[in-house]
Amino acid sequence: MDIFPVVVLVFCLLISLFALYLLANDDFVLLRKQVLITKIFDIAFLIFGVSLFSARLFYVLFHFDQTFLSPFVFLLFPYFPGLSLPGGIVGGVLFFFSYSHSAKLPIGRVFDVFSLSLFSALPLGLLMQFLVIKKEFFAILLLFLGVAASIFFFIMFIRSFQKGNFKDGSIGFLSLSCFSLIAFIAEFVGKKENDVLLIGVFLVSAVFFVHQEKPFLKIKNPFKK
Repeated sequence: MDIFPVVVLVFCLLISLFALYLLANDDFVLLRKQVLITKIFDIAFLIFGVSLFSARLFYVLFHFDQTFLSPFVFLLFPYFPGLSLPGGIVGGVLFFFSYSHSAKLPIGRVFDVFSLSLFSALPLGLLMQFLVIKKEFFAILLLFLGVAASIFFFIMFIRSFQKGNFKDGSIGFLSLSCFSLIAFIAEFVGKKENDVLLIGVFLVSAVFFVHQEKPFLKIKNPFKK
C-alpha cells in the first residue's frame, strides 16, 4: 500500500477546507444570495468526490491496463496508485458549473472561493514533493521557485478578491490558470503525461479570464491624444 499519496491528499484537503471556510464565512455576496457556509461545504465534499473519481479515471485512460477493468483495482488507488491532478481539476470544474447552474448559485463568486481554496493547497503539495524527488539541484530549484510563486500569487489573488478588483469569476479563472502553470513547471521533476491537460486547463482558464475582463481594452493608447 502506497500511503504517501493518501497523506498528501488528506493534508491538501484540510488546507483547502480551512481556506474555504475563511473565504466563504460571512462573505457579504454569498450572504446576500442566502448561500450559507453549510451549503458551501456540502458542495465542497461533492466536488472532492467527483474530482477524486475524475483524477482516477483520467489516470486510467492515460495508463490503461486490463487490470483497471476490475472495480477493486480501479477504486482502491492507495493499493494500486495513480491519480491525475489535471484530470481531477477538469472533472471538478465541470461538475461545479453544472451543479451551480442547476442550483442557481452565484456562480462567479462561488467559483472564486473554490478556486482560491484549491490554490491555497498548492504550496503544501509542492513542499511534500521534496520528500520524493531526486536530490538534483535543478529539481530542487524548480520546486522552490514553484512554492515561492504559488505563495506570492495566492497573496495577490486574496487581496484582489477582498478589494473587488475583478468581476466575479475572474479571480477563479486567474488562479486556476496560475495553478496549472505552476503545476506544469513542477511536472518537470516528475511525470510528464499530465502536461497536455495542464496546458489545456491553463489556456482555457486564461481565455475565459481575458474574455471576461478584457484587459487589453483597459490599456491606454499612448498615441491617442
